[in-house]
Amino acid sequence: MRSDGSSPNIDLTPDFLTVPECDGIVRGISASSGRPGHLVRAGQAVLDTSVRSCSEHSVSPTTSEGLYRRLTELLHLKQFLPRGDAEVFDGPYFLSYGKGSFFRPHRDIGSEDDPPTMRARRWSLVLYLNGRESLGGLPSFDGGALAIYDRTRAAADPRLVIIPHPGLLVLFRSELLHEVMEVREGTRYAVVGWACTSQR
Repeated sequence: MRSDGSSPNIDLTPDFLTVPECDGIVRGISASSGRPGHLVRAGQAVLDTSVRSCSEHSVSPTTSEGLYRRLTELLHLKQFLPRGDAEVFDGPYFLSYGKGSFFRPHRDIGSEDDPPTMRARRWSLVLYLNGRESLGGLPSFDGGALAIYDRTRAAADPRLVIIPHPGLLVLFRSELLHEVMEVREGTRYAVVGWACTSQR
């Protein structure tokens, strides 16, 4: 089920998208006006820039629906999202993190007061669209790594820091503590989503 060998709770798929595919999505995100990224607390969307500082974007339906199909197919293939009416993929959502942006340590699992889909999250997904090097015209950025805290890893440090690279798809269990480290330069572009079950 996992491809990185680091943990049964974390799976890495390099080159899920090509650099030109990433570039097309980044252009779509850049062309849209962003809105501040919100948090969900007790079932309510709230703005708290001390915890989460980023922008959410809309892209064309063609881009969103095409990526949805590709992601759900991979999730089925890897058995993160078994085929059936009881499972759902919540996403994709398109994000940008400018200089100084971050998402402090948090878990993606919801509480009893949160919406059913949020409570049903089992696997979280982060798809990097750019990285530290400017490849194929993609903008580069510094910082913005995803850090996942997993005490089942065979390492002294439970924190796994995943270096950004265009097209890298990261899947991890939604109950794991994780964060987006502060972006020091440039803009980090990414897609997120969740594999959910109907079991509440």
